[in-house]
Parts: sequence; structure tokens; C-alpha cells
Amino acid sequence: MPPIVSPQQVHAQSTLTLSRVLGGLLLTVALGFIALYIVVALWRLPYPFDLEWVEGATVDHVRRILQGDKLYVHPSLEFVPFIYTPGYYYLAGLFSLAWKVGYEPLRLLSFLASLGCFLFIFALVRRETDNRLSAVAAVGLFAATFEASGAYLDLARVDSLGLCFILAALYTARFHPGRGGLLVTVGLIFLGYLTKQTALALLPPLLLCYFLKQPRLGLLFGATAALLFGGGILWLNYLHDGWFSYYTFYLPLSHPYEPDRLISFWSQDIFAVLPVACSLGVFYLLSFTGRSEAPRRFYFLAGLGILAFVWLTRVHDGGWKNDLMPAYAFLAVLFGLAVGRLLAIAHALPSDRAETVKASLFAACLIQLLALAYNPLEQVPTQTDLEAGQGFVRLMQSLAGEVYAPTFGFIPSLAGKKTYAHEAALFDVLRGPESEFSWGLLRQLQTAVNHQRFAAIILANPPTPEADGLDLDDYYVKHPLYYKDKSVFLPVTCLPARPNYLYLPRDLSQPVYSK
Repeated sequence: MPPIVSPQQVHAQSTLTLSRVLGGLLLTVALGFIALYIVVALWRLPYPFDLEWVEGATVDHVRRILQGDKLYVHPSLEFVPFIYTPGYYYLAGLFSLAWKVGYEPLRLLSFLASLGCFLFIFALVRRETDNRLSAVAAVGLFAATFEASGAYLDLARVDSLGLCFILAALYTARFHPGRGGLLVTVGLIFLGYLTKQTALALLPPLLLCYFLKQPRLGLLFGATAALLFGGGILWLNYLHDGWFSYYTFYLPLSHPYEPDRLISFWSQDIFAVLPVACSLGVFYLLSFTGRSEAPRRFYFLAGLGILAFVWLTRVHDGGWKNDLMPAYAFLAVLFGLAVGRLLAIAHALPSDRAETVKASLFAACLIQLLALAYNPLEQVPTQTDLEAGQGFVRLMQSLAGEVYAPTFGFIPSLAGKKTYAHEAALFDVLRGPESEFSWGLLRQLQTAVNHQRFAAIILANPPTPEADGLDLDDYYVKHPLYYKDKSVFLPVTCLPARPNYLYLPRDLSQPVYSK
């Protein structure tokens, strides 16, 4: 006689099967997003033109260092540095010495740094939860935010390296809280700051964490940070005749805010992108009592610092999706911690209820991950883009004399032409408070135009005297450049800046008519 199976046993068995299937799917999808990012990054690494409109200018910063020139100097038509600290450029210079000057070594550095971010997210969650699935899910979630954060992880930009140092500092602060670990943590935060100022977000929360743990550790952390940061900033200011603080503190703080982003940051950038992760993160922070207070306090304070700093950065005029990367990375950590916490809670429940909790959890996680799905082909340049870029280089080679192409860093050097201050860096100075520097920079630009210094000027968008303060049409004639279609040779992310207009000197022996 066959054994009699009760309806409750059938339900329990089906729930067990469902939870295992959903758990396997979660692992597969998370690994799939990680693999997808790696494929996209390696696919576009050798592309010889801009994936994002200021990549080439980042290469110009590295070239300047290798030539022995200072980064932070009086703003001029020749060169204006970006408003970031110099660590990425110097490390990228070492990569360039080992390889060649160009996009590839800088992208390789960022790609390796992004893998470091994956590693520290995994390590944080794995060590905190003792659960590999939750750790892989956390990494998979962060990899899935690749497009939502502007597809910057592997670009020749400072973001991934700075984030890697932030996550490394979180790891050492959490799991090595003694004096030795404290000194390493301060050092990592300082290296992060030397890469991008976002790392400053960790100083107040970690100082408070150390004070609450042991006042002496708090004093040691504060004193060490004050000595290292104070001395480092003073030294960099001394080396650059005071220009370091002008570019990395004064200009960023002086840029106007976008009031609409004060709310949209939370509603659109954070919750709309990661609704399940945010909800699970709140659950994690509220799920501790008694002896488990330390993790909640640590992640609450660290998250408060990171999210507040990212918020203030994002609401600035010019803030873009790449500024969201630290917020997404931290929320991915919270996501993984919450998954591990809920799985631990489920283990203490009766088997049928435990499997129901697991199945529901895995389903919610899958919904979150799949909601971030993107088309990887949109992030990879095509053969047509490559051919258009080569045509752009040939066009510049055909022009005798100096070519001014401020929107396109490094690319003019491929044609044997000189590069100048990038439009983005010029804009940082010009949109800052009116000063002798901003007015002087505008005068330099107008004087060069008035004297027809350049044999050609190539721009993405025509300037207007009203908006840009630059009168170009009286001295140069505009010639549109044509492409096969509207999407050819556009950077795959951020601003759609490509060479659209060629300006050639006007014959000033002929009268200029007002338009």
C-alpha cells in the first residue's frame, strides 16, 4: 500500500522545491549581471575614442603628469584641470608607462578597481552573514546598477577607484576595529580622498563609530585623520601654489544647486531604481536588538554619511549619474545583509514557514534585479562609430595649422594636433563665482577668436554670445558636419557630444553683416 501523504506535506514539498528553484535563479541572475558587465567592459576597453565626453581630457591630465607639468595651475586656454583630486591621474600614469598613453590603460585601471569594488562588497556581506548566496546577490545587484549609474564603472574616470577605496575602508573599519586596523582605515580614506572627494563622507560617521566603541579610539582616529588630511592638503597646496584648494574645494562648493534634485534624488535616483533594496535595507537596520547593536550602528552611520554626501553632490549643477555609484554600492551591501539576515531568521522557523519566507524573499530579489536589466549593445560603440572617429582624425590632419576642439580631449593628438583646456573644465571655472580667473579665461578665448589664432575650430554645439559670452560668427564661418545617422559617433553615455560644426576663419577683408 503506498504511503499516505497529507496535503500539508505536499504543500511543504512544493514550497521547498519553489524556494530552491527561486534561489538558484537568484544566483544565476546575479552571476549573469556580473558576467555581463565584465563582457561589456572588456569589449569596449580598446575603443580608441571617447566612450564618455571627458574621457579624452582625463588622458590629457595623465599626459601632463608624464611630461612633468603640474596639474593645478592658473586657468588658461592651454589647460584647466578638473575639480578632482590627483590620485587617479598619477596611478593611471604608472599604468600608461607600463603600456602606452591613451584610453586603454586608464580603462584597465578603472576596470580592475571595479572588480575590487565587487570583491569588497562580497567580503563585507559574506563575513557579516556567513552566507555566500546573499554576498553574490549583493555583488550582482551592484553590477546590475551599471547602466542606472551612467555606465561609468570601467571608464577612464576617477569614480571606480575612489569607490574601491571607500569600500575597502568600510571593510577594515568594520572587521579590524583595533588600532592597527584604524590606521589602515584612515589611510584608505585618505587614498580615496586623493582619488575623489566623496571619500570624505566616511570621516564623520567612522569618527563617531570609534568614539562610541571606545573614546580613545575616537581620539586616535580624529588625530590621525587631522594630521594626514591636514598635512596632505597643505602639501598639495604648497606644491601647486595654492591652486589645489581652488580647484578641489572652492570651485565645487561654489557651483549652484538644482532645487528640483533635492527631492528627485530620493524619489527617482534612489527609491525608483532600488525599491526592494531600500525596503530590505530599512528592515535590516531595524532588525537588531541587544547584543547585535554594533552592526546596525555601524551601517546606519556609514550609510547616513555616504547617502548625505552623494545627495549634496548630485544636487549640484553638473552632478550626473556617476555620482550615485557610492550610494548604489552601499545599498547593495545593505541588500545582501538583509538577505542574509532573513535567511538566518527563516532557519529558526518551522520548515514549511521557512521555505515560504525563502521563496518570497528570493522572488522579491529577482524582481529587483530583473527591473535593472539593460541592453548591453547600447553601451558598446559600433564599427560605424569607429570609422566616423577615424574620419574625424583624418579631417583634423587635413587642416593646416592649429585646431581648437575643446569638446574632444586627447583625440586631436591622434591627428598630431595640440590639445587645449577641455570644455567641461572651462565650464567649471566660468560657471563659478565671477572673478578675475573666470573673466580672464573668457577674455583669452575671445582674443584667440578675434585674432583668428586657430586655423579651424571644431565644436559639438555652436556658442552664443548671450549664453557663453563668446562671439564666434563674426570671425569664423560655420560648416555643419554630416553623419550617416543621428547616433553615429556619439559617446555611449553622458552628454551626446560629437564634432558637429567646423568653423573656418572668415575673410575679414569682406564686410560682416549682422544676422
